[in-house]
Amino acid sequence: MYLVHAHFRAHVPLAVPSVQFAELVLAQVRASGGVEHASAHFPLPHALVIGFWLSAGTLREAETRTRNLCERALETVGELSGWTLLRAEAPLLAPTALGRLGLPESTEPGHDDESPE
Repeated sequence: MYLVHAHFRAHVPLAVPSVQFAELVLAQVRASGGVEHASAHFPLPHALVIGFWLSAGTLREAETRTRNLCERALETVGELSGWTLLRAEAPLLAPTALGRLGLPESTEPGHDDESPE
């Protein structure tokens, strides 16, 4: 199971509002099958990120399938004509247990979290 983020941008000011756009893309993609879960995020006005959870043999396959599904939605749903798919890729995430950057956090120099106090 892979998480792939599809990043979209409105290229005309009168494009379908982000919430409606997300609903149209999600309906089209879900009808195609293969997507376990999808959710939309709105980082900026006229920008949209849809996260797709899907099963695939490899990360490359998951990213390619997501890109193909989104491009097909943009081609077949007329209301989406004012939008462009910028990229479809797995997000890079640091393990939360290891801190913001994936590194152990320590407030004291030389402090070892595993040693007794």
